This record gives sequence, structure tokens and C-alpha cells, in this order.
Amino acid sequence: MKGDGFMNKAQAPISRVKSWLIITLIALVLGGILTIVDKTAMWFLVTIGLSAPVYFIALIVSAIKKKPVIGIAICLFISLAMWPVIAIIVTINAPAPIPTGQALREQCINYSYEETSRYPDKYKGKYATFTGKVIQVLEDDTDDVELRLELASGDVIYIFYTRKSKDEPRILEGDHITAYGTYEGLLTYTALFGQQVTVPVLNM
Repeated sequence: MKGDGFMNKAQAPISRVKSWLIITLIALVLGGILTIVDKTAMWFLVTIGLSAPVYFIALIVSAIKKKPVIGIAICLFISLAMWPVIAIIVTINAPAPIPTGQALREQCINYSYEETSRYPDKYKGKYATFTGKVIQVLEDDTDDVELRLELASGDVIYIFYTRKSKDEPRILEGDHITAYGTYEGLLTYTALFGQQVTVPVLNM
């Protein structure tokens, strides 16, 4: 009977270590599934944060008891494997860099005023280009500029623009320009006589 008791006491830490390791692995798998479904690395990072205490307890107990060797091997494997996995997930889910210069111009499409006004959600976030005459320029002490661009059809596009440098030539009322940028949907503002005006917006 004493021998059986001794065996049970000796096996208890090993059983706890195995249970902690199983919980850790389940948490990491769950985090991976949520990451794939939600397309963000946040869930994987959260589950690692929650399972880390369990993981380290298992590692410490395994080291103190010098058993089981498999438990320590699993802990070390997780330590080496989790960071490349996080790096891959973050890289996959990282937003694509916004093109500039010639690369941006090549991707921009000349959408019509009507289609961008009628289906703003369909075109939001797409690269677009509009050509017209600048009828208003709004500036302040920063490099941020707001433009109202009148198209050949007589319709107006609102443009947000940031100068790249202090030496960059200013855009003036009356200039004819072709604007390239990201279509941001619709903007409603109050006109001079108090009426509400809704127009498409381009972020250059």
C-alpha cells in the first residue's frame, strides 16, 4: 500500500505537467484558428499571453522534477516555433504598402463621377484618378491642403492632399490637374449658402 502511495505521489507532478502542456497547446491551436478566421495576429498573441504562465509552470516543474523529458522537449519546441509563426502571421496580415509616384499612377483607374457617387462602398479604397479644374483651395499652417476639383461634366470632387516638401509648388485656383489617389467614399459639407452638399472624396 505504501508503495502504491509513493507511486501516486511521484506520478502526480508528471500528470500535472502533461495537463498544463495540453492546455497550452489547445490555447495555441485555438489562437491559430481565430487568427485565420479573423485575419489578424491579435488572437494568436492573446492566446500566447494567456497560455504563457501555464507553459512556464510546466517548464519549471519539469525541470525541478527532472521529468518528464518529453515535457521539456515540447516546451523548448514551442519556444523555438512560436516566434517564427507569429512573424509569418503578422507578415501575411500586414497591409500592403500604398504605392506612390509612377506605381500609383499605373494602378489608378478613371472612374466616372456617377458610378463613384452611386456606389461609394463598391469603390472605397480603390485607386482612382480624376482630371479637372481646381475651383477652390483651402490651406492652413501645415502641409495639408483641401481642393475642390471641377470635372468636365461640371461635377465636383473633394480632394485631400499633403505636400511632400516645403519647396513643392502650390496648387492654385484655376489650375488644371490630374489627381491620383485613393477613393475614400463620400463627404457631406455645408456650402456657402447653408445647403448640404455630398461629393466623392479622393485622398492624394
